[in-house]
Amino acid sequence: KACPPLIRNDVAAVRPPATLCVAMRAGKNRFAVLSNGPYNEIINRCNSGLRELHDIAIFPVICMIIKTEAIALNIRPYSESSQIVGWLTPDHGRIATIVKGAQRPRNIFLGQYDLFYTCELVFYLRQFQGLHIVKECFPLKHRGAFRTYWPGTACASYFCGLAAKITPMYAPQPNLYKLLEAALDFFSSARRPPGRPGRERPALEAGLYWFELKLLGALGLAPRLDACLQCHQPLAPEAISRPVSFSTARGGVICARCSGQAKAAGGGIAPD
Repeated sequence: KACPPLIRNDVAAVRPPATLCVAMRAGKNRFAVLSNGPYNEIINRCNSGLRELHDIAIFPVICMIIKTEAIALNIRPYSESSQIVGWLTPDHGRIATIVKGAQRPRNIFLGQYDLFYTCELVFYLRQFQGLHIVKECFPLKHRGAFRTYWPGTACASYFCGLAAKITPMYAPQPNLYKLLEAALDFFSSARRPPGRPGRERPALEAGLYWFELKLLGALGLAPRLDACLQCHQPLAPEAISRPVSFSTARGGVICARCSGQAKAAGGGIAPD
């Protein structure tokens, strides 16, 4: 069906959509996408062969312009001139976009995005397709320390990889987005003190473990460390000074008294 007429200067004109999607009914209120493409191509194909099929529907592919903040998780080449960038956004979850002309010597996106950047992203949300087209991109946080500080870069790469693996597409993750942004800020600022080589490693390890626990908490998988799993008594400061055990099967700590009674399988952990 044609789009409703648009009134321009008191002249009625019909403006067809730029892209159409052909789908076949697969159940109640469900359609399976068969093909999509330009308006004229889809119409010609329907007139030639698809008109003999039953339960065929044609939908206009609507491209909405979305503006949001995003963190660049990964970048890979798509063609000789374009790149595919994976982003984590607070409102739309993890998305994948194509940046056309990004690998050309002269392009409008030169220096506007890179790994671990926090950017203001404007893109065309394309339904029924996985890649969205980037329209504009403006960096908000460059985190240039990652270019010369490889320990922090390794931690940032590890944490961005975790976020990319555990986050489903198009699922809003505002808490995970804030956690990732805080982690990248920490890893980029934990520089080595001048004249004290190796002093940054304990800070990076402690920060990495802390963010991993926060990530497990965001997923609902965090271990219980504030109370004993057996007697449910909170671990007081004097009790923490005594050796306690960590039960990997139950996902939490067991105090010294219950550890001797239950003989739970697990390893001892230091009081600190």
